[in-house]
Amino acid sequence: VENHIQRLSEALVLSLRETLRQDLEKIEDFVKDAMEKLSKKPSTIEEIGTATKEEYEINQKKAEIQVLLKQNEEKNKLLRSMGVGAFNLSDCQNKWESFDVASEAFKDMIKEQQDVIRNELEKKIQDTNLIVEKFHARWSALKPKEVDDFDRQMALEICEKMKEWRHDWDQIEEKVTQLMAECEHFQVETPELNFLEEIRTDLSTQEEAWKIYEEFQKELDEMGKEDWLSFRSRLYNFQDFTTKWLETSKKRKRDAVNAFLQQQLNVYKEAWPLLKMVTGEAFEKEHWLTLFKYIDLRDITYDKLQFSHFLDHIEVIAEKSDSIKELCARAQGEITLRDAIRELKVWCDETEFNLITHEEGGRSTPLIKDWKEMMTAVSDNQALLSSLKESRYFQRFADQVEQYESKLSSVDE
Repeated sequence: VENHIQRLSEALVLSLRETLRQDLEKIEDFVKDAMEKLSKKPSTIEEIGTATKEEYEINQKKAEIQVLLKQNEEKNKLLRSMGVGAFNLSDCQNKWESFDVASEAFKDMIKEQQDVIRNELEKKIQDTNLIVEKFHARWSALKPKEVDDFDRQMALEICEKMKEWRHDWDQIEEKVTQLMAECEHFQVETPELNFLEEIRTDLSTQEEAWKIYEEFQKELDEMGKEDWLSFRSRLYNFQDFTTKWLETSKKRKRDAVNAFLQQQLNVYKEAWPLLKMVTGEAFEKEHWLTLFKYIDLRDITYDKLQFSHFLDHIEVIAEKSDSIKELCARAQGEITLRDAIRELKVWCDETEFNLITHEEGGRSTPLIKDWKEMMTAVSDNQALLSSLKESRYFQRFADQVEQYESKLSSVDE
């Protein structure tokens, strides 16, 4: 029994020493980590916020560690009373005292840093105000003006410039937001920055107006990429597009941007019949080349045409509308002539004389069968050739018509 009691006693001592050792490690780890955090000197509002949060977490944990430290002292006394080797807690206690001192010093240091940052905030307010004033001066000088002579290229350039203005202003807004947060945190009166609200309102108004135009142009550009030879049968899509945006523009506030948008839409609305003229269903290669010359479209072939090629030259198309109408009429007239000559050629190539033999007086005479019907067909074709001569586009087909007139006349004779 005594042996069992002895072994139990030894086991309890070992367990107590191991528990005490682990607790001391836990205390020292806490103190070490806390001292590292408390030794940092924050210089910005973000760093002060982080440091204050870390100090709060340290203080929350401190009460728990203090209880553990007290328990360790009791455990060490118990080991000493049992006559076994006790731990030297002086080193741990010294570290804890140093930690207490550092904790108090940290609070004083934070207060000092806050005072320093408050003083720095005054300069930061002045610097930020100067940045806003400089932006206002540039914006007032360079922002889009209320003019009546916009063109498409100018409008596109303004859309891109508005993005640059927004990017630059957003960077300033970040500085302003940070400044306001710091003023609130350090209980500094919120500054009134010159022109701040004026810029916000004016920039947003201009941005909204030009954003609508940019959306219109983006949708138009997508349509402009369409292959013309396939898109020409779906020109109603462009008509629907124009009608939709006209309705949208009428619902918006009347300003220079919207006025220019409506002006451009009215041009496109008037262009509907013009675009139908250049669909080119009846065009041959030479007609396309003539059309390109009329509208000054260079370095392009009709099989590479896109809808945008005509959109970009819509004003020239309007100016040359009479010439283009004549070109379309010529192309259609030449198709009629070409088809008629092609049909006549087929008739000449495929028509044969059917002969029968006539016996009389011992002689055999070959006769043409259905001669009357044949001569009627010849007469009809001669009349067709005569009608072709009445076309004002006859001249380029004159040689072919003369050849067929000669052939039909020899049959008629």
